[in-house]
Amino acid sequence: MFAIKRRRIEVAIGQHWRTMSIAPSEWEVIRIYNDSEGISHVALRQVDDPTSRKTIATELLLTGMGYMLVRDSVEA
Repeated sequence: MFAIKRRRIEVAIGQHWRTMSIAPSEWEVIRIYNDSEGISHVALRQVDDPTSRKTIATELLLTGMGYMLVRDSVEA
């Protein structure tokens, strides 16, 4: 039997995530916050069209089912 150890990914402002779909698009994390029920969300802006924005639950990024981390945040 084999065990696969996955590194723990933490969501941070400035990270770039790519949608895993037929027409992938890249999104940048611009804000992280908790809603009134304590659920963590991220605000994303599309890299190719900065006017396109969306908010999703942080957990959706971390499941590995719909998004893939393509670039970690750049530290200043």
